[in-house]
Amino acid sequence: MRIALNAANFLLFQIVWFATVIGAANSLVWPGLAAMTVFIIVHAVLTPNPGRDYCLCALAIVIGVIVESANAATGLIDFGDSLIGGVLPPLWILILWCNLGLILNHSIVWLQQQLLLAALLGALGGAMSYAGGVALGAAEFGRPAPAAIGAIALTWAIVTPLLMISARRLNRVSRLTPAA
Repeated sequence: MRIALNAANFLLFQIVWFATVIGAANSLVWPGLAAMTVFIIVHAVLTPNPGRDYCLCALAIVIGVIVESANAATGLIDFGDSLIGGVLPPLWILILWCNLGLILNHSIVWLQQQLLLAALLGALGGAMSYAGGVALGAAEFGRPAPAAIGAIALTWAIVTPLLMISARRLNRVSRLTPAA
């Protein structure tokens, strides 16, 4: 049963990613918002403790604002649009960070105990995700692609283990907190 739930979790993650990025490539936010809404609702139904995961979504969004603002400010990536005068990343990219928050305790939970592997896979997956988004037309690299991809990979090699450590600590704290 757990394998089926994790497979569904990962499949929904992929659906949200594609809906969001393809929507952004066409200047549409609603496909990503709709897909993310479905994922959140399904997650609430299938997960025994969705509150923990929603906290991770919030944390991922905060980290996403910092990372994506830095990426845009340094010219690594050009999203083409923003929430506030080029300072904050566009809503669609924050949807992707929230999307990530929903898989930390499920389809990629095993990375919480494998931080070096989390760094490696984060670097690879992060770089591939941005390259895929650029290839689909949702954004553009603001620097030569190899330099931008390298910097993004390094960022994700740091961010992914930090998210895993955060998820692990949140899980530990929530087990110690009495149920209301």
